[in-house]
Amino acid sequence: MMPTIQKVLILCQGNVCRSPMALGFWRQAYPHHQVDSAGLGAMVGHPAQPFAVQVAAALGADISEHIAKQVSETMLKEADLVLVMSRRQQSYCHEKFPWTRGKVMRIGHFEGYDIDDPMGLSHATFERVALQLQLCVSTWRNYEQNN
Repeated sequence: MMPTIQKVLILCQGNVCRSPMALGFWRQAYPHHQVDSAGLGAMVGHPAQPFAVQVAAALGADISEHIAKQVSETMLKEADLVLVMSRRQQSYCHEKFPWTRGKVMRIGHFEGYDIDDPMGLSHATFERVALQLQLCVSTWRNYEQNN
């Protein structure tokens, strides 16, 4: 059984597409959680990509004020749960920060898939990724409610 989740950190590569959208959906599903997002190789200071902002808004999540930031060791230590987009990112976190084992999981863990990076791709690709992220977030909500 997973310990009580209060602080969630959502990571992707640049922190301008996937993790900001996931953060918006997480805030909708878990208003009682403290949630943040960052990048493993963040485009520090950049806003969320326009397609990410548009598709998140269409699904009810406002990420228009998002500014990308780099993940820090402090952020990782303070989080109860760290969600990444891929097995590769999970492995990277475990290798660089071995003490994160057990709290770094793929956001698509229960679905059994990674979330592809839509950076530079079509609006339709961003829509597909946003719907995948929304589904993944809802699965975590169902998991928490059942435990």
